[in-house]
Amino acid sequence: MQRAALLAQSSALISRFRSLAPVTEADIAFLMGSLGPVERYPSGTELLREGEIIPGPRYILAGWALRTRYLSDGRRQIFGFVLPGEPIGLCEREQPLALTNLVTCTPVALSDASGVRAVCLGLGHDHPQIARAHKRAMALDEAYLLHQIIRIGRQTAYERLVHLLLELNSRCHAAGLSDGSSFELPLTQEILADCLGLSIVHVNRTLQTLRREQLIDQRPPILTIRSKEKLIAIAEYSDPQVAVLRWENHRSHLSARSLCLSSVDSKDCE
Repeated sequence: MQRAALLAQSSALISRFRSLAPVTEADIAFLMGSLGPVERYPSGTELLREGEIIPGPRYILAGWALRTRYLSDGRRQIFGFVLPGEPIGLCEREQPLALTNLVTCTPVALSDASGVRAVCLGLGHDHPQIARAHKRAMALDEAYLLHQIIRIGRQTAYERLVHLLLELNSRCHAAGLSDGSSFELPLTQEILADCLGLSIVHVNRTLQTLRREQLIDQRPPILTIRSKEKLIAIAEYSDPQVAVLRWENHRSHLSARSLCLSSVDSKDCE
C-alpha cells in the first residue's frame, strides 16, 4: 500500500526519467527506494535564496516553482520554471550556491535526490540509465536557458508567449501531465509578464489574440494548444529534448565509426 502511494505521488518523476532514457524496472525500484520523506510547501515559499548554499539535491514531485532575481526597486525577472519530475540543486559540486531565488507558485511536494546524485558520481550503485537520464536533464536545463535568452532578446511579444507555451507543454508531456496539447498552466499573467519581459496588459492582449485566432483555448487552469504546427512555425520552436537525444545519437554514431576505423587501421598495420 505504501509503495503504491509512493508510485502515485512520484508518477511525474518516473515519466520524466522514462522520457529521457530506457530505464528498467530495477532502475525505477532503486529510484523509489532512494527517495526520502516527502516535504510539502505552500505557494509563495522561498525554497532557495540567491547566493546561499543549496542544502541538498531534491526533486519536485508535484507543483511548480520559479527561478527569480529581484532588482533593488522590486522589479522581478523570472529566468524559468521547475516542473514536476525536475530536480533542484542536483549537480556534481559539493555544497553548490544557488544562482537564483527559487519560489513556489503552487503548493509543491519535494523529495531527496541524494541517491540519484550518488549514482551520477559513480558512488556505489550501478544504474547507467539513471546517470544517462540525469546528464540529458542537465543538457535540457541549458537548452531551456538558451530558449529564454532567444525569447526575451529577439522575439516579439506574440512569438515569446507562443514559444513559452510550446516549451511548457513539451515539459509537461515528458512528465505525463499533458496529452500533447492540453496541460494545466498554473501561471498568472503577472508571472508570464515577468518571465517574458512584458507588461501584464501586453500579455493579456496577446492571449486574447491567440484565443481569437483559435490557436489556443483556455479553460483555467487548463490551456489547450489547438494548432501546434502553426504555433511552432510562428515561434520557430524546436523541442530541445528531441535535439538533445538526436545529438547524443549522432555522437554515439561518430564514436562507433571512429572505433571501427581504428580497428581497421590496426589490422592494416599488422
